Amino acid sequence: MKRFVASVVILALLTGLVIFSVFDLDRRTSALMVSLISVEEQLSQWDQEETLQEMEALYRQWQDHEDAMTHYVRHDQLESISSLLERALALARYNDPTDLAADLAEARHHLEHLRVFELPSLGE
Repeated sequence: MKRFVASVVILALLTGLVIFSVFDLDRRTSALMVSLISVEEQLSQWDQEETLQEMEALYRQWQDHEDAMTHYVRHDQLESISSLLERALALARYNDPTDLAADLAEARHHLEHLRVFELPSLGE
């Protein structure tokens, strides 16, 4: 009986950990998507100073979330997003809105990919 109770407790802990990680990953990707969309909107108005500030805030937010996301997501996916955001930050500093918009769109695509493929679904 003790083994059964121990196995149920372990199973409940593992299930709780998985549920927590799913909600945490969803929360983090949602927050990053909101910030990224904010930078894209600022970019459409192209105030370089404001866009640079928004981009720096997005990059700091990404650095904070990246460490926690390494527990849930493969590192190559995170590194591709990280390199895109680093390049986007440099492009914002050097006043290149066209390439910046392209990199932000690609980073948004990668974040959407994380959200769709890393979170469980009942569909296909």
